[in-house]
Amino acid sequence: MIDCLCSREVLASLTVYLPRLVGEMIWESEINDVQILGILYDRNLDLFLRMMMLFTHNPSFINQMFSLIPAPQDLFTRIHLDVPFAMSLISVEDVLEKKGNWSIWTPEFETTLKSYYPTNLWEILNYPEFLLFWYIQFRDICCPDECYKEYQNQLDSDLAVTMAKKKDRNVTRADSRKLMKLMTQLKQEMEELKKDQSEQQQHVSNLEVFFGIPKFMTRIL
Repeated sequence: MIDCLCSREVLASLTVYLPRLVGEMIWESEINDVQILGILYDRNLDLFLRMMMLFTHNPSFINQMFSLIPAPQDLFTRIHLDVPFAMSLISVEDVLEKKGNWSIWTPEFETTLKSYYPTNLWEILNYPEFLLFWYIQFRDICCPDECYKEYQNQLDSDLAVTMAKKKDRNVTRADSRKLMKLMTQLKQEMEELKKDQSEQQQHVSNLEVFFGIPKFMTRIL
């Protein structure tokens, strides 16, 4: 049974049909009862996730998944998805990857995508700017350093208070151990916060160079 479901033809239909059905329920069907919509959405999503969990235990599943869609333009040409839904299946990581079978920087994908829009659109936007419009979020163009700093100050304050309590001569051994554990947790949280800020800064910097974001934002504002 599992081998049959993992066949190329069946697997292609199953992996695309259920998510597409969920999208159609939300954006195309005229369902007025929100409660019914929620039940249908949860039921279909649960079914899809259960199916994926079942397939991951089959050796042929991964191989079939990698060979299922050899090129991203097949989302339009072979599976016939509309542009918003097809683009939602392509992550920002795919945008940053310029090599491999799933690259969307190939002439084939660019030509296919452009054919879905009026010609004069491409006189206003070039292809990288179009991808920028689809995929870039606020976290991709800004690192909230002030928020990180505010959080770090709060952790420093909590750490100072905890250390003062531990140094109190009247503190019991049990409370001392609890305070030591809390100090360790606060220090680890501080390290993780600094690491996250550094990674976020690097992420923003990489995308600025990759897309030329400052130049693009200056041109459209």
